[in-house]
Amino acid sequence: MAKLEHPRYGTVSERSFPAAALADDQLPILETFKKTEVIHDFRLDGGKLTLWRPWLEADAIDVSFRSMSVTDRILYSRTIFKRLLALLQSLATGHGAPHPGNIFLVDDRDLVLVDAVFNNVVHAHESIDDATLVWLWGRRVPRGWSLRDWDRVSLVRVSTLLAQHPSTWEERLSNQDMAALCRQWVEEAVGACGPGSDDAQPLKDALPLLDRIGDEKPRPPEEILEEDLAKLERAKPGLRVLLEQDEEQLRAHAETVGSSHGQIDAQIGGWLAFHRIRRESELRALAEELLRLGLWGASRKLVAARSCIAAERVFTHHGIDRAEAGARVWLLLSENHWIDEREAARHCHTFYDELLKAGTVTMKTLAAHVTAKLEYPPDVAERLAELELERQLLGLYS
Repeated sequence: MAKLEHPRYGTVSERSFPAAALADDQLPILETFKKTEVIHDFRLDGGKLTLWRPWLEADAIDVSFRSMSVTDRILYSRTIFKRLLALLQSLATGHGAPHPGNIFLVDDRDLVLVDAVFNNVVHAHESIDDATLVWLWGRRVPRGWSLRDWDRVSLVRVSTLLAQHPSTWEERLSNQDMAALCRQWVEEAVGACGPGSDDAQPLKDALPLLDRIGDEKPRPPEEILEEDLAKLERAKPGLRVLLEQDEEQLRAHAETVGSSHGQIDAQIGGWLAFHRIRRESELRALAEELLRLGLWGASRKLVAARSCIAAERVFTHHGIDRAEAGARVWLLLSENHWIDEREAARHCHTFYDELLKAGTVTMKTLAAHVTAKLEYPPDVAERLAELELERQLLGLYS
């Protein structure tokens, strides 16, 4: 979460979910949170959810645990469970991902749980980094789980990890091993409750949930990738180009759940072929080759206008709008230090008018002016001057 100065709200915390897909009942909740000033504002831009909430001057809960003794960590982790459970139960909306990045200690006394609901969006996999994933059972609330149960079992995980040495926070255990560790923490916490204490039952209620976590078998990696591909289709109806950013996200998640590079290549390749979808990298390579075919002169710097137009059509033919296609071709030209004849010709026409006002214009004087102003190679400047004078003679500007 980034701290920044908002022009309207002052110091705020900004958080983004790169590919959020809000459930039907979540947009009204966000509007309610905005009216009640839980958040200042939010924005949906395509698939991206960005929200701004009041900045909280506090430390994440794990900071204070790092300097505690073993005994204090164990005792305080039980207190944390009790207090955070009360906070979670007070949330009519549920939370979705209680972890140290959302749990803050204010003035070494008050616990604050932030960013409820926003964690419930079905978000892009890369929006949860590996360090955060250590504290979570999964990247999202699984099918078949109520938010109430998921929050409770997630809180047990956080409390259990806080009771461990901070070195154990560096590497994520399997859910089965973590469930066993959590069960041990729960049983010890129940044993520490005094006779007639009301604190034992909420802990005991978590045991069946831990059994459920431990018994769940991981889904086959290819099934998860198939689901991700289907979600991409639903998010982008009429998809004709697989953007590199989308493919990187698909591959990153597939690798996370255990797919090999060969499996990923085969599955994505088959999906592309079946749906007749082209990779962005393929289109870029084709457009670059068309630009290369249009290179002119000894310096090989000037690209003919017809080649630039053909390169843009590679993208527009596959559903990319004209402005975006032009930007992609411009980027290819820039990366290769090539010159777009169309843009250069516009500059040359301006120079022609300037020279004409000062006197007569020849191909030599115009070429020299282009070289001086734009630092183009001589052969490029001469070619542009030749084309400009030809257009003038043909009356193309009249």
